[in-house]
Amino acid sequence: MSSSFMQLRHLRYFTGIVDAGSFCQAAATIRVAQPALSQQIAALEAELGVALLHRSVRGVRPTREGKVFYREATSILQQVDQLRSIVRSTAGEAEGTVRFGMSSALAASFACALMEASRTALPKVRLHLVTGDFLQMKLLIASRALDICAVLEDAPTPGVTRQPLFQQRLYLVRPSRRRRSRSHRFAWGAG
Repeated sequence: MSSSFMQLRHLRYFTGIVDAGSFCQAAATIRVAQPALSQQIAALEAELGVALLHRSVRGVRPTREGKVFYREATSILQQVDQLRSIVRSTAGEAEGTVRFGMSSALAASFACALMEASRTALPKVRLHLVTGDFLQMKLLIASRALDICAVLEDAPTPGVTRQPLFQQRLYLVRPSRRRRSRSHRFAWGAG
């Protein structure tokens, strides 16, 4: 294989697999047959001469070399997307791709509404949603693989800007004491 083998699609395939955490989920998202996707990544690894992914029954995760490749591939893809946006931008309307991360807990409740609101408010902006746990989001933000993310976390992370979106009180809800039988009483403390 020649050095011209690597194309933007290989970068998109690889980053899609890492973002999804599995070949199966990535194939559905990217809309490429899973065997073809596996074959393309195997060819990419052969071209580079290194394994980029650890494969297991629980999914895939990048190797040390894969993390470096992911960071650089993401940067290249962002630059390509920005270049398209700059050239196509008309009348100052926002256009381009935003890589948005969201913790899985939030995504279950808010992702659909957020995607729909984004399409309505910013029709020329493509929102690329990546979900995962807080640690995954933290790594993706640190590597600049995400432009922005929403997480349920309050501890400051070095190198990122944080802005609270909302505050919500947490309540312990239980049946009132007069309705419970004696056999189910607990010591709830004061109150």
